[in-house]
Amino acid sequence: MDKILEVQHLEKSFGAVKAVRDVSFTVYRGDIYGFLGPNGSGKSTTIRMVLNLIKPDGGEVLLFGKRLSENRHEVLSRIGALIERPDFYTYLTAYQNLDILARYSGIRHQREKIMELLKIVHLDDRAHDKVKTFSQGMKQRLGIAQTLLHDPDLIILDEPVNGLDPQGIKDMREMIVKLNREMNKTLIVSSHILREMELISNRMIVISKGKVVVEGEVRKLLESDNQQLTLVATDTDKAMQLLSLTFPNLHFERNKLDELQASLPTTEIPHVNEVLVKAGIGVKQLITRNNLEDFFLQNT
Repeated sequence: MDKILEVQHLEKSFGAVKAVRDVSFTVYRGDIYGFLGPNGSGKSTTIRMVLNLIKPDGGEVLLFGKRLSENRHEVLSRIGALIERPDFYTYLTAYQNLDILARYSGIRHQREKIMELLKIVHLDDRAHDKVKTFSQGMKQRLGIAQTLLHDPDLIILDEPVNGLDPQGIKDMREMIVKLNREMNKTLIVSSHILREMELISNRMIVISKGKVVVEGEVRKLLESDNQQLTLVATDTDKAMQLLSLTFPNLHFERNKLDELQASLPTTEIPHVNEVLVKAGIGVKQLITRNNLEDFFLQNT
């Protein structure tokens, strides 16, 4: 597979604080690569080092097979980035903002290019409206158009759904998938909205306290012998007592909704149902899940 980005043993300290500790990972062409971690984990610092906004204390960044430290202009010209909230001239229109950026970038035939990009991000009908009239979601989509001006091979989005309402989050999710599948863009997406990352990412990294916790394919990382079980019985008290006696190695808890919950091997789930039914205790619901949120919390 074609390697777009290789991060090798990155280190960064701010005074006595070790922000990034020996971080290494690889992004391949065609990935939607999820970059996950709690607040203060070192995500943004790592992304800024990849973009040469911060110099690392140690380690190396290779983009498109070339060292960032030796080929800065060449490799960065192939990257589009949206770091947190985009910043525009609010008293100018969407078209005027992109026109200024296109001129700075030396892009020819910018009118056709700008209108094409505004159509891609569903803002062509608002091209000549001032940005100050835009919602946060519209500004984020305009930010995506900005990253596409020079037709980059790699797009880096740092918390692209911050501050968006549910519709804005859905629009951004669909936009990211469209960029990947229809425009063949490789993306790195940093986000704390775990459900969104589970829906769109094919590979991911989780970092905590500046260190890599896990990296790999999302599907394989979420495969587990253990499942989170939620059970609703006709008699919760009897069910709790019976299950605690029958499965002493499992820890069942009762939540505020009067449900029983436990983490247990997949092979034990049919036995739990069988024990309750044989005892005459009805099982109203039996739900299992193993999602990214569970995985993230277990690992961080």
